[in-house]
Amino acid sequence: MLHIRCHFLTIDPSAPSLIDPNQEMANLARNQLPRGAAVYHPILSDPVDSPARRRLEQLLAAIESQFDSMAWIKSYTRKNVTDDTSCLSMHFGTVLRPYHGRQPASTNQRYPQLLQLLQQLSHYLAFPCTTYTINKNLLCKPHVDRHNLGDSLIIALGDFTGGHFDVEGQPFDVHHQPLLFNGALSVHATAPFQGTRYSIVLYNLD
Repeated sequence: MLHIRCHFLTIDPSAPSLIDPNQEMANLARNQLPRGAAVYHPILSDPVDSPARRRLEQLLAAIESQFDSMAWIKSYTRKNVTDDTSCLSMHFGTVLRPYHGRQPASTNQRYPQLLQLLQQLSHYLAFPCTTYTINKNLLCKPHVDRHNLGDSLIIALGDFTGGHFDVEGQPFDVHHQPLLFNGALSVHATAPFQGTRYSIVLYNLD
């Protein structure tokens, strides 16, 4: 049995879901779980049939529908998470470009409806972030995300078996269950799975 504790973020609920990268970095930096720690989002303490959980499921269903129908773009730059030549992984929001620094992701304009849904998810879970990474059938090897600041939030969608999310060797079921962890400190990976597995990671760039 996994014992969890709630980790609440201190934010202004009226703040926009996609924050300016230069704003509130000090506040975000204080929301840091120690290495090896991971906690489920407090919304999971609500009953499954509660209005809050039903709204979350509706939002996740809308996002998954987008994932099922969209044309995924191959990434050739994620060598820190996979040994494969390419993977189906895309970034939204703000990204870091070599020699250019922070830039809006090109996917923002290519998939505006999906960006809006991701922003709604960020706002609904009270987790302001600069960046969203989405993955399809990505088996992540153990790694850390050295450019991340503070905690990250991950959630998995799709129809699959296996695929637990490991944080320092401890497995967590993140299928429709948002989990907070510190990706810059904690080694994390994906367990093997069968089926179609999507994942969404919300985080802030350092």
